[in-house]
Amino acid sequence: MRCQEKLKTLEKMLEPSAGKGDIAQAIFRHHPDIHLDVIEIQSDLRKILELKGFNIIAGNFLNSVGEWQAIVANPPFSEFVEHTYHAYKCLACGGTLTTIAPESVFFRNDRKFKQFRQWMNSHDAWNEKVPDGAFLDSTNPTGVSTRIIVIEKS
Repeated sequence: MRCQEKLKTLEKMLEPSAGKGDIAQAIFRHHPDIHLDVIEIQSDLRKILELKGFNIIAGNFLNSVGEWQAIVANPPFSEFVEHTYHAYKCLACGGTLTTIAPESVFFRNDRKFKQFRQWMNSHDAWNEKVPDGAFLDSTNPTGVSTRIIVIEKS
């Protein structure tokens, strides 16, 4: 099934694997009127999200169903490919997925990653390298090289 037209306005958004809500808080700062759903598998982090007033709709993103106009994700890198495929399935026609990816997605030669790169190319995914050290000052500092990937469902 092909999408017939692009979305006119952004009304419904998802942050899967929301952690303690840093990305969700940034979304609300810039788009306070948007309907934002969050998903988080870890119960301690779900409690933090609840205290912050977020609309928690599920625990495990890979088991969730729904349709969103935009998904902004920083998935667990160990399940990055699975999370990205599932996020794409959850997009409404004309919706956009923006995700942080480990650099390894772009050079690993095992079948799973080769197929994923082919899939990204077939969906005209855009990607850009994030500057080295961008996450060294985060709550969970890491020096892992990353990229931002943007895929539109059309």
